[in-house]
Amino acid sequence: MEIREYAELSSRQRQLAAAVDFSDGDAPSTSGRMAETRPASGRLLGYESLYLLEDGIPLAKVGTKRIVFRGDGGEQTVCGITDVVTRADSVRRGYATRLIEEAHRRARAEGLRWTFLWTRRSWGAHGAYERLGYRDVYGAPLAVHRPERVQRPSRRRLASRVARRTDAALLGRLLSDAARERVGFSRRPRGWFEGAWRHGWLQPAQYRILYAGGRPIGYVHVLADRFDLLSREIVLVDPRRAGAVLDHLAALARGRWIGIATTTFLRDARTELARRRYDGVSTGHGVLMAAPLGPRRRDEERALTATIASPRFWLHLGDMI
Repeated sequence: MEIREYAELSSRQRQLAAAVDFSDGDAPSTSGRMAETRPASGRLLGYESLYLLEDGIPLAKVGTKRIVFRGDGGEQTVCGITDVVTRADSVRRGYATRLIEEAHRRARAEGLRWTFLWTRRSWGAHGAYERLGYRDVYGAPLAVHRPERVQRPSRRRLASRVARRTDAALLGRLLSDAARERVGFSRRPRGWFEGAWRHGWLQPAQYRILYAGGRPIGYVHVLADRFDLLSREIVLVDPRRAGAVLDHLAALARGRWIGIATTTFLRDARTELARRRYDGVSTGHGVLMAAPLGPRRRDEERALTATIASPRFWLHLGDMI
C-alpha cells in the first residue's frame, strides 16, 4: 500500500483514478484538469490530489488546497481538505483516514497551523472527521423567497449584465475591494477567476456584474432555470446597497423562486431580507469543520471562533474548500 500524488501516477493509474472521481459524481477529468490548469499565480487554487494505491490500483482520493485565512491578528495559510472519495468496494478500511493524516503531515511540515473541510452533519464521515480532531465551526445560512408579483427592472435602481471571459480582472478587483476590511476567507489568489473558468469549475455566464450610475459596484453568481433563480455568491463594494440588490434579483427572477445560500451576504443583509419577507434557516446541513495541526492551544481556538463569529466574517461560493 502506498500514497502518491496525481503527478506521480502512470497513464493507466490516472484512468483508474478518474474512475474513483467518477464514482462520486465528479467528471472523470476532474483531477487532471485541476492539476494541469495554471492561472497567473501558479497552481489552480493550490490544489493537490493524493491517492492511496494497493497493488498499484488507486482506491481512495483526498484533495488538498492552500488557502489564506485572515484574522484580526493577520493572515495565515491554512490547509483545505476536499474531494474525499473511496471506491464503493473499498469503504470502511480506513483509506480516507490514512490519506487525510498524510495531508495533515505534509501541511505541518510546511508550518501550517490549521486545516478546514466541508461536510454534512448527517453523513457518517462527520464522526470520522471528529475522531481526526475536527470540530464544527460554521454552518452556512440560507434564505428563500417567491415574489408575490413580477417585478420589472427600474432604471433608477441597479443594472446588470452577464459577465464575459474578459471580465475576470474586473471581478477580481470588485472582490478585492469588497473584502478589504473583512476577515476569514477574504483573499483569493491573483488569477482566480481565470483559473476557475478555464478548468470549467465555474463559467463567466453564471456571473452578473452590477452597476449603479454606470459604475460597477459588485457582482452576483446566478444559476437560473424555468422554476428557480439561485445565488451562491453576492459581492458588494458598498454593503448598504443590499436592498437594491435584492430588488434587482426579484426583477431578474420574474416570479420564480429565489434561493440564496453559501454567502455571508445573508449576514450583511439580514434586515433587508426580513423586510422583503425572505424565509430561511440559520444554517443548512453543510458544515465547515476545523482542526489544529499541532497541539491544541486555547488562545488560537478562541481567536478562530471569534473570527468566524465576527460580523466581518467573509465566505462565499468561490471561497468554499
